[in-house]
Amino acid sequence: MKTDFDGLYGKTIAACRGEIQPGVSKTDVNRRAAKTIVRIIVSALQDAMKYELVGGRELINFDQPERIKILAARLSPEQAAEKVFEASRSIHLIDCSVNERLIFEQLLLNLTTSDKMPV
Repeated sequence: MKTDFDGLYGKTIAACRGEIQPGVSKTDVNRRAAKTIVRIIVSALQDAMKYELVGGRELINFDQPERIKILAARLSPEQAAEKVFEASRSIHLIDCSVNERLIFEQLLLNLTTSDKMPV
């Protein structure tokens, strides 16, 4: 399953970071780019979690209130909090050098609103 998370966006961020910090290894730049993408996802989920309390005010992604409102309508604050926790766990896995493709595939599956099948 190919996602834009580990494709175009990650490589674009990594390329920009490589130009800014020329002495840093490509692996480290890619890891930082992946963590940046996860942090963006976490910020959207945090906004959705607190949307009912603050409305369109005090959002991290203040320029995207319509998108946050749609996300908040799909997720209860408790569901959003669980997804924030799951996404934050991905940052730890990136730091542990786990395969980033697997991390983002798992993150994408965890972010869906369907139920998980026990195995």
